[in-house]
Amino acid sequence: MVTPSKCLATLLIAAAVLGSGAACRHEKKAERLATPVRVETVSAAGLAGGVRYSANVQPNQQVVLLFKSSGYVREIRKVKTGDGQARNIQAGDSVARGTVLARVREADYIEKVNQARASLAEATASLTREKLDYDRSNALFQTKSLAKADLDRSRSSYDTAEARVTGARSQLEAARIALADTALVAPMNALVLSRSVEEGTLVSAGTQGFTVADLSSVKAVFGVPDVVVRELQIGQPLSVSVEAIPGARFGGRITAIAPSAEQKSRVFDVEVTISNG
Repeated sequence: MVTPSKCLATLLIAAAVLGSGAACRHEKKAERLATPVRVETVSAAGLAGGVRYSANVQPNQQVVLLFKSSGYVREIRKVKTGDGQARNIQAGDSVARGTVLARVREADYIEKVNQARASLAEATASLTREKLDYDRSNALFQTKSLAKADLDRSRSSYDTAEARVTGARSQLEAARIALADTALVAPMNALVLSRSVEEGTLVSAGTQGFTVADLSSVKAVFGVPDVVVRELQIGQPLSVSVEAIPGARFGGRITAIAPSAEQKSRVFDVEVTISNG
């Protein structure tokens, strides 16, 4: 015979057992819903594969060509167009080393060369006369037929004539250089970036005529913080991609690293040179 108190105890035990079973079922369900994981060994990521920087692409060499001789621009180099017509050279045209891009009117400079040549001829003739006089004076002095003071005066005149010849030669050379400088010449195989003059323009020494650039190779310049620059070195290969050619990567090498950071941005400029074949 079961008493009421025993029945209550039995119910409490049963409830506890049922509760325990329910808890076990919840725990088993939670274990089945656990997220799977994968364990890997930690390693350092490479710089090229994990870091990207924006760079400015610049020509390998860019030169501003200035006139050295003043005057009116007589001509500008002509190039033929697709229809056989001729036009003045302009931005985008390729030029070879030594190509005359523009020329200042030479008449005044030719006249200066002629004047300098005449002055040299006159000075040379005077030197010849003074040398003959000195040789005669020296011969007379050796026979004690001429005073030492007269010989010294003859020698001084000869030296003066010799100096005039030297000065006349220098003036002739300067005139020839000025005449040669009437031509504005490309210093390298290059691409014309800009032209600043037209035929008939009056230019002075120092007037900008053209800007040309050597694009046989280009430089990608970008800035990196100090924690990155210490990992870079001259000659290290790096690849560059450009928006104009999606998916393409161009290999280059580091050719320059700034020794100090830029004052405002506090980054170090790095230069990567890329062949532009």
